[in-house]
Amino acid sequence: MNDNRLFKWHIALVICLLLTTTYTIKAQTDHSGHNHSEQDHTDEIQADPHAGHDHGDEEKHDSHAGHEHGDENEAEHDSHAGHDHGDHDEAEHDSHAGHDHEPGLLILNPEQLKASGIKIEKASAGSLYKEIRISGEVRLNADTLIHHVSRAPGIVTRLNCSIGDYVRKGEVLAVIDSAELGQTKSEFYEIFNEVGCCVIDLKRFKTVAANTRKLLDFLEKMPDIPSLQKKSFGDMSDYGAQLLKSYAEYLINSKSFQRKSKLFKEKIISENDFLNTQSSYEKAMADYFAARDNIRFELTQKLLEFERVVKVNEFKLRTSERKLQLLGLTSEEIQQIRAHGAKIQQQCTDPECKDCSINQSQHTHPGENDSFSEISIKAARSGTITFRDANLGEEVEKNKVLFTVADTSNLWAILQAPAKDFPLIKPGMEVTIQSSDGLTTTGRVLLINPVIDEKTRTVMVRVALSNDSGKWLPGSFVTGQIKISAENLPVTVMRNAIQTIEGKSIVFVPEAKGFVAVEVQTGREDSERIEIKSGLKAGQKYVSDGAFALKSVKITSGMDSHAGHGH
Repeated sequence: MNDNRLFKWHIALVICLLLTTTYTIKAQTDHSGHNHSEQDHTDEIQADPHAGHDHGDEEKHDSHAGHEHGDENEAEHDSHAGHDHGDHDEAEHDSHAGHDHEPGLLILNPEQLKASGIKIEKASAGSLYKEIRISGEVRLNADTLIHHVSRAPGIVTRLNCSIGDYVRKGEVLAVIDSAELGQTKSEFYEIFNEVGCCVIDLKRFKTVAANTRKLLDFLEKMPDIPSLQKKSFGDMSDYGAQLLKSYAEYLINSKSFQRKSKLFKEKIISENDFLNTQSSYEKAMADYFAARDNIRFELTQKLLEFERVVKVNEFKLRTSERKLQLLGLTSEEIQQIRAHGAKIQQQCTDPECKDCSINQSQHTHPGENDSFSEISIKAARSGTITFRDANLGEEVEKNKVLFTVADTSNLWAILQAPAKDFPLIKPGMEVTIQSSDGLTTTGRVLLINPVIDEKTRTVMVRVALSNDSGKWLPGSFVTGQIKISAENLPVTVMRNAIQTIEGKSIVFVPEAKGFVAVEVQTGREDSERIEIKSGLKAGQKYVSDGAFALKSVKITSGMDSHAGHGH
């Protein structure tokens, strides 16, 4: 910045020296006594925008052009030779000096115009493009990181990968022998077998209950014994025997009571005999009805009890299954254990299975040939091993991180932006990322942290960085360039058109006879153009190049009424 300002002051000094030399030579020539041609007079008129006006003293001065001067004229001319001009001569000389003749008006002669390289353009609507440069570093994409832990304590028995290896999803990274897993598997088999037995018992009792209810419905018709002997109701456990026994007694006593009632009416038997028969009949009827109602109630209650036991054991089984999942077993592996247990149950409930306990002991569990207590640490996704903390034979604790797998093809560039640039950066903006060794790529802004870091006073900007080539390494320092655009601004001018005089932003506007310095209020800017908020309208002409030369002339003219002359 200091070199730029020094360079500008050097240009100003050169222009001032050029103007001083030009005016000194011109002043000496105008008063030297040489012949002036008509062309010299024309050039002088062009240099002076007031040429052609009727000035008394100017005619007096022009009377010397192209004539030999007498003693009187020489004396008059000598009065100018020492540069000791009167008020009129100073006014005449100032008309060629590039000074203001009207308030705020800056007039330049053709030589000054040519030296300053002035160009005129029109203020217009446009867009600005600003570039922000911020630094940061490359990091792993935390969204792709997966830490693989040991779900249970155990001993590392196998290792299949190292740091830097690429692994695929489902690939076994290591194997751990865990006693806790073996114990949990045994509990699962025990509960699974209990559930199986309960389900079998429930199924059998439902059959018994259904057959018994059929018998009860049939007995409501009061069939005789031969009719009962012809009917088959299937397995009813003890309920069938109880019902048939009480019903038979009730039926026999009912017939005996009917026969003796007839005999008693005919006075063939005694009243005492009749009453004994009646008592036996009523007792048999009561026993039958009681047995019938009790069996109906017991069937309902036992059915509910069997169902409750099944549900309790199924809940225990689900809990045991959750424990297996917490120890790292997948749903597929647990399903294999279930299938194996169901196969054992089917074989041991087969009618031909003479000794279920012996047969069951001969079965092996899935994977038991390797180790019943093995935990396989499998890759949860495809990626590169970026961390490993496991060695063969090492005892590992529960929940210890053994491996970290990351997708190194998708990285993050974490950049630190100054707080003042926070409003300018938006998600989705394109960012050019460049490393210290010359690598360059582009990414998109993913996230801008809305909290300012207390130590650095910066805002974190996260950029998605594609690394398909594998050349970008996490931890590398990088620089990010973000283009900030401002669209459809009403008025913009070239950056070089804005000059600062006495702390004010100035734009030079051409007038009929010269240039006028107009104060403006600036806004956003980029490397080429600046937004004008007030002071200049769209379509209005302004000095786009050479404004610094006009500033230099204006400053020097403001310091001394004779500035730029060699008097």
